[in-house]
Amino acid sequence: MRELLVRSVSGIMYVSLVVLSALYSRDVFILLFCVFAFICLIELMPMIRLKQWLIYPMLPISYILLVWYDWPADYQPYYNYAIYGLLCATLLVNLYLIRDLVLLNRIPLFNTKKHIIALLYLIGSSLFLALIPDVVEEYKPELLIGIFSIIWVNDSFAYITGKILVNTNY
Repeated sequence: MRELLVRSVSGIMYVSLVVLSALYSRDVFILLFCVFAFICLIELMPMIRLKQWLIYPMLPISYILLVWYDWPADYQPYYNYAIYGLLCATLLVNLYLIRDLVLLNRIPLFNTKKHIIALLYLIGSSLFLALIPDVVEEYKPELLIGIFSIIWVNDSFAYITGKILVNTNY
């Protein structure tokens, strides 16, 4: 019961922060997502035993250059190429990690793979989450809130179903 209460309170706080920041302004939303991604990066680095400090400044630099900065019209095609290239690389890394998860018992983590995981899996994925409201020409926070609502409801019912099935004897 206590676990459910802690999960509920922290979930409500997280949802409130994301929804209110998305509705308030684009800059606040980008800053909040950058902070969340930085916290995830701080937690990920010891888990994969990567002690390189150069990855930490990559996160705010990439958020400033790819999400927050409004590029002039002359550079817009280059920006689009960079975003699509990063999206392809992030998706390939995610597929590679899924393959490792399914096919291997113990996933080998060599130094280059650790950097790729930190840069493309975490930073790339968080960048694209922050870019969701900008898919259309103007900032649309409703799009982000709708997508996150579907994910949150799905995760909540998966958790509840898992808790019910654990207590059932077959």
